[in-house]
Order: sequence, then structure tokens, then C-alpha cells
Amino acid sequence: MQQQSSIKYTVAAFIWAIVVLLLLVLPVKSDVVPGGLSIPGLDKMVHLVLFAILTLFVAKALEEKRIQYKVWQLFVFISFYGAVTELIQLYLEGRHGDVYDFMADAVGVLLALLILKR
Repeated sequence: MQQQSSIKYTVAAFIWAIVVLLLLVLPVKSDVVPGGLSIPGLDKMVHLVLFAILTLFVAKALEEKRIQYKVWQLFVFISFYGAVTELIQLYLEGRHGDVYDFMADAVGVLLALLILKR
């Protein structure tokens, strides 16, 4: 049973990492939100939530597999993934890399790690 749970978290983390990548690299249509509704900071909140969820999945997968990790290592590893997604966006038409998006990614990782360590 524990092995099956470990596989579930690993698969969830892998799938979520792909979802995050796709959401951050696929072109954005300006007509996605009806009426052009613009909510200040929504983009940063989306980044924060995406990376917080990714961190929770990865941490749970590591814990279920009894893999020891230091919090700072997980922070660096997942934040690096956020940096890579922003760098990729620099080379894609219709997207742009943003240091503030990366910072939101890192804050999401940090918040998830703080929640896990409580």
C-alpha cells in the first residue's frame, strides 16, 4: 500500500510539472478572459499556486519514498525549474520571461515548504 501511495505522488509531481511547463510556455490568447477583465497580480498568484502545488507533490513523493532531503535543496531545485521556465519564455513568440514571475514561483515554493515543516 505504501509503495502504491509513493507511486501516486511521484506520478502526480511529474504530471503537475508538465502541466506547469505547458501553462507557462503555450501562447496566451488575449480573449481568454471575457470582456478583457484584468485583475492586478493575478498572474503572480497563479505562478505562486502552481509552484506551491508542485512543491507539495515533490515533497510528499520524497517523503513517501523515505528519501531524505534538506529544505534548502528542495527550494533550490524547484526554484531552478521556475527559472528555467522563465528563460524558455524569453525565446517563445507571444511569451516573455519575467523576473517577477520567477520571484512568485520561488515564493510559492517557500510557502509550501513552510506549510510542510509546521
